[in-house]
Amino acid sequence: MNGKYLFVSRHEFKFSDIKPVRNRHSKPFGGLWTSSFCEEAGSEWLQSQLCYLADGAKGYVFESDPNSKFLNVYTVAEALAVLDEYCIEKTTMNRRDGSEYALGIYKIDFELMAERFDAIHVKGEAVQIYKQHHGRYSPFADWSVDSILWFNTERIKLIDTLEYHTLPRR
Repeated sequence: MNGKYLFVSRHEFKFSDIKPVRNRHSKPFGGLWTSSFCEEAGSEWLQSQLCYLADGAKGYVFESDPNSKFLNVYTVAEALAVLDEYCIEKTTMNRRDGSEYALGIYKIDFELMAERFDAIHVKGEAVQIYKQHHGRYSPFADWSVDSILWFNTERIKLIDTLEYHTLPRR
């Protein structure tokens, strides 16, 4: 999956500040969190956060190496398949028929994932809190928007820096 990715911060970006991922429920510590970028709209994440961004925030646009290895998770079925290999523990609230009636709490092994992939890309149905597959919710529903978590930042390069006033707004 080649493309451009956006990271937004009020702090100057430095690759040296990126820490390795450490497991912590459905979102790990560390890594570099980006969202798919397009010139016109910015990113899904940016559009969801515009009212919270302070003047002084900058957008950092990255491009990926064509050989980057992604774990792509776009549907609830794909999200549940990730659990088969990477679930450390889970707590779900189920009805008598086994279907879930609320989002579960998952601890996912992102450290193991980082040994096998350069990044995980989660979007679409997999980040929607109301979608189910066979009565089960996505363990990534709390990611909310299109997200790419980079484990291996050697596979991306910084190609542009956007000042606050030039960040795309729909």
